[in-house]
Amino acid sequence: MDSTALKPETPAGGRVTPLQLIRRFRTNRDGVTSVEFAMVSVPFFGTLFAVLETAFAFFASQTLETALADSARQILTGQAQGNAAITTAQQFRDQIMCNGANTLLPTFIDCSDVKIDVRTVTSFNAADLAKPDYQAMTFQYNPGAPGDIVVVRAVYPLPVYVSLLGTAGTIDLSGRKRILLATATFRNEPY
Repeated sequence: MDSTALKPETPAGGRVTPLQLIRRFRTNRDGVTSVEFAMVSVPFFGTLFAVLETAFAFFASQTLETALADSARQILTGQAQGNAAITTAQQFRDQIMCNGANTLLPTFIDCSDVKIDVRTVTSFNAADLAKPDYQAMTFQYNPGAPGDIVVVRAVYPLPVYVSLLGTAGTIDLSGRKRILLATATFRNEPY
C-alpha cells in the first residue's frame, strides 16, 4: 500500500484550513465504532439497569406477598389468636413472619423495617387496600374472632439502587425508597 495514501493532504505552508479539517473528518473512518458505542451505550445501560431494578422490585414484592400469605394463615386458622405471646403487630412479625429459625423473608429484606397491620372489617367492601403512609400510619393488631373478616397488610420500604432513567412515581420515601405492599383479606375459619 502506498504510504502517501494514508497521509492527509496539507498545503505547502503546513497549515490546514477549517474546510480541509471538515473534509478530513468526514472521510476518516478510524473511530467510528467508538463513537457509535458512545452514542448507544448510555441508553443501552440505562435500559439494562431499569430492567434489573424492575426485576429486583418484582422479586422482592413477590417474596413479601408469599411471606404475608404464609403468616396470615396463622390468623386464619386461629393459631395466632391462641398464642398469648402475640399481642402486637411487631410480635406477630417477629415470631411468625421473621422468626430467626424459620424466616419467611429473604435476607435482603430487613425484617425490622417491615411493618404489619392487622384489622378486622365489617365487610369485604369495607377493606382498605390503599397504600398506607409508612411513616405516619398507626399499625394495629386486631386478628379478630372466628368468622371475622380480617385485612392483613405488610409494608416494606425497598431501597432503590439504580435509577438512571428518572424515578417519577417510583420513589415514595426520602432516602430513595419505594413502598412495597402485600395484602391478604380473608374470613377467619370457625376454629
